[in-house]
Amino acid sequence: RAIQATYPPGSTFKMVTALAGLENGFSRSSRFSPCHGSYFYGGRPFKCWKAGGHGSLDLPGAIANSCNVYFYQLGRAVGLEKWQKTGELLGIGARTGIDIDDEVSGRLPTVEYYKTTDRYYSPGMMLNLAIGQGENDVTIIQLAQYVGIIASEGIKAAPHLDKDMAVKPERIEGISRESFRVVKEGMLRVVTEGTARSAGVPGHMVAGKTGTAQNPHGADHKLFVGFAPYDEPTIAIACVAENAGDQIPSRAVTVARRFLEEYFKDYPDGTAAKQ
Repeated sequence: RAIQATYPPGSTFKMVTALAGLENGFSRSSRFSPCHGSYFYGGRPFKCWKAGGHGSLDLPGAIANSCNVYFYQLGRAVGLEKWQKTGELLGIGARTGIDIDDEVSGRLPTVEYYKTTDRYYSPGMMLNLAIGQGENDVTIIQLAQYVGIIASEGIKAAPHLDKDMAVKPERIEGISRESFRVVKEGMLRVVTEGTARSAGVPGHMVAGKTGTAQNPHGADHKLFVGFAPYDEPTIAIACVAENAGDQIPSRAVTVARRFLEEYFKDYPDGTAAKQ
């Protein structure tokens, strides 16, 4: 299922939108109209998950609080083509190259995609795409690779099971290390003060991002992506808890934390994992 099942990524995709903004004229201090719980576009409200709103936020604060209203506005300002280009650099919409047969590619919507389907693209669709809904579809292995690229500030490594099948990692071009650092700051704050405080592991700095994927067949799926240690990452993780609904804390966060706890028992400082 990690390589063949696909899911809307939900708010785990807000880092794609953040990086697209940082590479196209916005900065860590960029602010938009304050969040009062919803954003009106085309005569209808697009809601934030927090009914009372988040107020005025900078970009790391918007990641930490997972503010929909901030990313609606950022995504609309960036536009589909620039946003899609950033997602492509981060490995979304393409197979990771893992050494297991039948991996699927998921979907990162493009202008061409909308031209070849019965869904006419309008700028308002960017609001949903920017927060990981709409026509976005990812595999969990893609999310793990994506958060690994963020953690390493631009190094893309193909996941593998057989060490002899490993492909040499490469640094991607088109996203600066400074942009990655701004996003990583926001992800650290997700765990220290934001929506995934229960993902923290005592004695270790964990960064991450929660997400909710709408499920047409039942309760929502919950997602979590993260990396650790924050200053010198050695592990990237992605987890989906299917049909988890509104359980608090998120079941995906709970599973990820337990995994990290076991990981740090074997690699207390992460150094062994590098070897």
